[in-house]
Amino acid sequence: MRRIEINYLFILSLILFLSLYSGARLFAQDATSETSSQQESQADEDDFLEGFEDTGGGFEDIKGDIELNIEKIQAESSGDGKSLFSLNGFVKEELNYSFAQEEPDFSKIRTTLNLKMNFRTFDAWKLVFNLNSFYDASYSKRGRDNFTPETLETYENETEIRDFYFEGPISDWLRIKSGNQVIAWGQSDVGQIIDMANPRDLRELGMVDLEDARLPVVATKFTSSVSSIELNLVAIHQIKPNKVATKGSEFDPLAGLRSQADILDEEVPVSGNENTEYLFRYLQHFNGGDFSFVWADVFDDAFYLDFYRLDLSGTMPKVSLVPRHKRIKSVGVGGNLVSGSFLFKGELAQIAGKNFMRNDQFAQIMALKLNPQNQQTVFNEDSRAVSTVSEKTLAKLMLGVEYSGITDVTVSFEGLYDQILDYEDNLMDNESNLMFSMMVSLAAMNDLFHSRLFFVHFSDDNGNALRLNVDYNVMDALNVEGGIMLYIEGKEDGFVYPVKDSDRLIASIKYSF
Repeated sequence: MRRIEINYLFILSLILFLSLYSGARLFAQDATSETSSQQESQADEDDFLEGFEDTGGGFEDIKGDIELNIEKIQAESSGDGKSLFSLNGFVKEELNYSFAQEEPDFSKIRTTLNLKMNFRTFDAWKLVFNLNSFYDASYSKRGRDNFTPETLETYENETEIRDFYFEGPISDWLRIKSGNQVIAWGQSDVGQIIDMANPRDLRELGMVDLEDARLPVVATKFTSSVSSIELNLVAIHQIKPNKVATKGSEFDPLAGLRSQADILDEEVPVSGNENTEYLFRYLQHFNGGDFSFVWADVFDDAFYLDFYRLDLSGTMPKVSLVPRHKRIKSVGVGGNLVSGSFLFKGELAQIAGKNFMRNDQFAQIMALKLNPQNQQTVFNEDSRAVSTVSEKTLAKLMLGVEYSGITDVTVSFEGLYDQILDYEDNLMDNESNLMFSMMVSLAAMNDLFHSRLFFVHFSDDNGNALRLNVDYNVMDALNVEGGIMLYIEGKEDGFVYPVKDSDRLIASIKYSF
């Protein structure tokens, strides 16, 4: 039962906090003007109905019907014009052809069904449900016996609830959104700096756009708006890590390490009140842009590898590592500014408490694997090694610019930099990393034709990734797409090199309803 409990103390504290912050100003400003407007509207309605009341003869019933219709019209006109219930979605067929493999073949024959339902009420509350399901026939075509069970479980088929939340106003100044949802706060189209609420789908390097890569989590979000200021307070009740490529899959990030060590199942913290994640955002809108401050106390969506055991019972010593997630704290700022045809944006954050693997202790364990008689130099009585990780603080920065001064063309650049502030030479990770991205999009033929070029460069000769997509709206509900994904290798121990033969041709057809 503890896993599904709501943190009621958090909710009550939030309501009190936002009430004290916003109530006075709203009472003095917004409430006054809104009340006077409502009084004028109500006076007009009363004058209109007054004649029916005086005549008698059953007009009370007519008055009641008119009042009900007036309320209904006001509720509908105050919304976004959508009906009280809507059902839509799409069916999509995707084909990927891996032409750079030794034996070229279709690496994806995926059929996707997406359904979205919206339930609305006259008092501005709504319930949203979005289900996404796919099946990939390429694994049957290539032979399911050629893939690991983990790969089949992750890539062959999946059914998940993308959205399942209710949202509405608690008062004139406070809204609540609770359930399975995406909370997108960042400015970057590539990196994860202040956008700390949702984990990412990283199963296919460079293949998934950010809007689809964010994974929804069960959370409660409160929003208070006062003039140009917005306050958000979030409690995340579900602990969910990044989705990464599995053992034996094409994009397995641990493929090079599996020959040296046994990688155990990922340990994900248990969802419950004691592990609830908290985030806060202050957002200030101003003429031509906005500024935000974000604080987060969450579990790291990316795992770190921790030493688990060295098994000396067999003829060949066996090292076991386990992926784990650590609680981290992040403080950051972000913003954007429009100037003519340019949009300037940036993010800066400091993340405390991240774990990084140490190469000195790991090297000792690997040496011990070959020379077991020296185990007492590393292990204590309970067969645990001294820590193979060190806790450090990571600083992350993004600077970007977007230009839209050419008709139907948008060009954007981003530079992302991260640095371990208290760096030590015994860490496996580099002290700093730099990445550049460029995106060029073009619309033509009255917005029926779209093309987009996405390019990422990893510094220090770690390789590049390039994706080109071209799509055309055959009709309002039917869209066809083609493209190519290229992985340009760098040095042999670089980031992109392991997937250098994963280049793909892309095609899809999508029908929306």
